[in-house]
Amino acid sequence: MLWGLSGDAALDSVRRELVRRAAPHVVLDQRHIRGVRCDFNVATSMTGRLVLNRQLVDIDEIGAIFVRPYDIRHVLRESSDVEALCGAVILTRQLFAWMDVADGLVVNRPSAMISNSSKPYQSELIARNGFAIPDTLVTTSPDSARDFIARHDHVIYKSVSDVRSTVSRVDPSDWDRIDDVANCPTQFQAYIAGTDWRVHVVGDDVYACEVRCVADDYRCAELQGLAVDIRPAVLPEPIETRCHALAHGLNLPLAGIDLRRTADEEWYCFEVNPAPAFTYFEQATAQPLSAAIARLLSNLPNGLGA
Repeated sequence: MLWGLSGDAALDSVRRELVRRAAPHVVLDQRHIRGVRCDFNVATSMTGRLVLNRQLVDIDEIGAIFVRPYDIRHVLRESSDVEALCGAVILTRQLFAWMDVADGLVVNRPSAMISNSSKPYQSELIARNGFAIPDTLVTTSPDSARDFIARHDHVIYKSVSDVRSTVSRVDPSDWDRIDDVANCPTQFQAYIAGTDWRVHVVGDDVYACEVRCVADDYRCAELQGLAVDIRPAVLPEPIETRCHALAHGLNLPLAGIDLRRTADEEWYCFEVNPAPAFTYFEQATAQPLSAAIARLLSNLPNGLGA
């Protein structure tokens, strides 16, 4: 089963690969959540069924689930039906709870994805797996922020949570705005010079690419008129093994790992994304990421994932 929003590049790409493999599957499309019903029973084990726009699906028949939902409040933001919106929110919570305990493969379970909701917490987990992490400060104290910035030649700042933000370097024009951190916890990190790498772990497969760009955040480089060069690459074997162990240690069958290699061959890990926008890298490198995910979902002994 695929759960997410039709039109999302990652969901649509995996679905196309499942169709190509003739792998039976169903889609729980958030655009049509008003046609979804669930009936779960919990005793010694969970049983139940889903109604997906009049299609009945026994949850015991679902061998694998690809989890990529958006915030349902944003999906239905134009709806004026408050009762329907409240029902959709309740249903979404039920689905999240089920997918955390569902039998079979879940890519990825909500309880595993939650580590990305706190960047400092996830950094601690990353460090335990042997990667270097930048010197970091999370603070609401302007004085602490200024002291941290003074101790390092270059500093970047970004979101503490999983809400996407642009990674930016602190420059002199920001100095007068440091007082604003009193209003919101802000994460500062020592800037690490080097080359970015994105590593996707899909089950036991590891796909790496090297990203060359002068922007502080290559995801926003094109908006700044800067070039981004992404090419497939081969990780040193110890780093590949470490990436595989990190993803599996976080219970993530699918993970997008952001690394930076310094000039003296030290490898820093900035983040592990549990819902990576892998199609961006797939288009740039021709790495078969969607096919690998479809293969992971469909290579199961029985059920709708078979």
